Amino acid sequence: MGDAIAQLLTGFNTSTDPGEPLCDLSSSSVRLVKAPVRADLSLQLEAMAHVLHTSPECLAGAILNAAIVDLEEHLDDALLSKVQQECQAIMEASRPENNPSVVFNIGGT
Repeated sequence: MGDAIAQLLTGFNTSTDPGEPLCDLSSSSVRLVKAPVRADLSLQLEAMAHVLHTSPECLAGAILNAAIVDLEEHLDDALLSKVQQECQAIMEASRPENNPSVVFNIGGT
């Protein structure tokens, strides 16, 4: 188990206060993704979320975030470099000036 998953688990074990705030699903720093999850694990996720006083979406996000951090720490240098290059390419392609459907009209109406 990686450090991020271990920290997440520690947080689960030390915090079951129903008064804690839920995660933010609408922040501009958050992206929602769809991911297939086995039916039996989906049931486990829903049950864990209920016990931890959060939503399945928030719990799944926390688990996925930790898993990605842990996975990245275990990639070899060559693969990590490729991932970082691909991140840069995706970010560059998503910039408004690189999107042909976005038109800038400076000073126009």
